[in-house]
Amino acid sequence: MDILFQRFIDQYYDQLSTADKCTLDQLLDQADPDILAWITGKSEPPSGEFDRIIPLLRDAKSGLE
Repeated sequence: MDILFQRFIDQYYDQLSTADKCTLDQLLDQADPDILAWITGKSEPPSGEFDRIIPLLRDAKSGLE
């Protein structure tokens, strides 16, 4: 997860709005297994609050494979 988030930060953080940065902070408060399931598409977040961040994390993940 650390490598994935570092890649995400390197690629996207400077482009995020202030609201998206707050959403990212909220996402980071979630359990790692939940975040990983959302990124891999095994499940979806319980609400749409992370809908702008999860696709960017998926994109960052695809560069690791």
